[in-house]
Amino acid sequence: MTFYLHKLLAEPKTEVAVSEDQLFYIQHGKEALRKAVSMLEDREGWKVEIKENNGDVICSKVIPGTGKVFRLEAVLEASVDDLYDLLFVRVEEMHQWNPSVQHIK
Repeated sequence: MTFYLHKLLAEPKTEVAVSEDQLFYIQHGKEALRKAVSMLEDREGWKVEIKENNGDVICSKVIPGTGKVFRLEAVLEASVDDLYDLLFVRVEEMHQWNPSVQHIK
């Protein structure tokens, strides 16, 4: 999975005109994604919270300056393209499938 996360950090291959406001959000989004990838790649200090019979595992870790974060390890029946579409292209729909999210933009 890390391989695919690194692909998300790659620069786009096509040029698109963006405003300064859009560039600000793009830069902050890339930095947030880099931070998330860094957290996931650090294999030290994760505590298993829940281990399901189907193999799903939920772990947690307290990260200074961030707080408690959770990591889900699971096998998903979805393509990388489908996940990318759901998590990045249609991100504003996240509240429809994730009850812990009230609003996202």
